[in-house]
Amino acid sequence: MEPESAAPAAPDRSPARRKKAPNPILQANLTKWAIIFQSAFANAAASHIYWHADSPDYSFVILLDLLLVAACSVWMASNHRFEPDPDRRRKNVYIELGYCLVIAVILVIDARVGMGLVGTAIFISAALVYILYVNPKYMGRKLTR
Repeated sequence: MEPESAAPAAPDRSPARRKKAPNPILQANLTKWAIIFQSAFANAAASHIYWHADSPDYSFVILLDLLLVAACSVWMASNHRFEPDPDRRRKNVYIELGYCLVIAVILVIDARVGMGLVGTAIFISAALVYILYVNPKYMGRKLTR
């Protein structure tokens, strides 16, 4: 017979036993940060390319900027792993690829013409349209309240 004062067994809280529920706020923030960083790095890359394209001293900086833009694009694409529906995931990846191509076109134009502050405004506008309009309407991801 068990004594009445025996404490119940503690639940197993080891990391292997715990299952974390997906956090939609964290996922939305990660997606937003990837979009914002991609626009910021693309703007920096365009500026560096315009001002220092002929200088061999800045070739590493330009390469680093372009690698950061590519890394943010991969980060944006990797955020689709949270989408459970494969058809929607495929559609969203195509939309995301289109957005990355738009950013690349803006980067090339800005780097050739040297738009400066106007180029920055275009990058910000493209990111805002993508976050506030394209994501909720066409991709089914609400990234803002």
